[in-house]
Amino acid sequence: FFKQKTAYEIRNCDWSSDVCSSDLLQFEIEGGDRATNTPTPSAIPEWQRWNDYGIGLLLQGDLKNATYAFTQVTALSPKWPEGYVNIGRVRQVERDTPAARTALEKAIQLYDANPTPMTPYQKGRAMNFYAQSLFDGGQIEEALATMAKVREVFPDDRNVRNLTGAWLFRMGRYDEAITHFTHSLSIEPEDVAAHYNLMKCYRAKGDMQKAGVHEQLLLARERLVSVLLLQKGCRQVLCKPATTRHLE
Repeated sequence: FFKQKTAYEIRNCDWSSDVCSSDLLQFEIEGGDRATNTPTPSAIPEWQRWNDYGIGLLLQGDLKNATYAFTQVTALSPKWPEGYVNIGRVRQVERDTPAARTALEKAIQLYDANPTPMTPYQKGRAMNFYAQSLFDGGQIEEALATMAKVREVFPDDRNVRNLTGAWLFRMGRYDEAITHFTHSLSIEPEDVAAHYNLMKCYRAKGDMQKAGVHEQLLLARERLVSVLLLQKGCRQVLCKPATTRHLE
């Protein structure tokens, strides 16, 4: 559904609120006037529609058609960096690191050539993907240096902090990794990834006491999530509308 249905709508099979848009189509009838159907122009640019379509395909895992959609974006709007960013994201999913780097480098060049008030944030997002491509290609120090620039724009982004910490952990730089994971917990004390990686860092350092603290917090969180999921599943069964049970 496009929106959550109310009990009244479910009971009365009222699906009218699902209509997101409408158009008029004429059909010819024998002996009647000739039908004239003129396409309704869209206020949304064609390149933007292709981009939105491509993102949907990417999220569905349809990488071939997502690539085609984003290629249309770059053809229709060659100076818009986001088309190349999204091509780079597809190549990352495909594990084609060189192609991902090429697309993301092109996007970063376009951001620098055509700056807008949003450029620092959009470029920072693209550089996050670029840093991941550098790391995947074995250029670890370059990846960390690029991620440091990303943190200048997004200092409190937990995903950026946790990813940086994970890289540092794999390099054996445990104290630096701990700094990033601890920062994530200062933003969200229940960050499961941060607790898990801090547990690993302290174990690697031989500090089993601190590792145990984060292990217990992690296990407590997992138990809570399991209980909530179980309760949610029970509620879904008990509250399932009678009109939909026959579909199972």
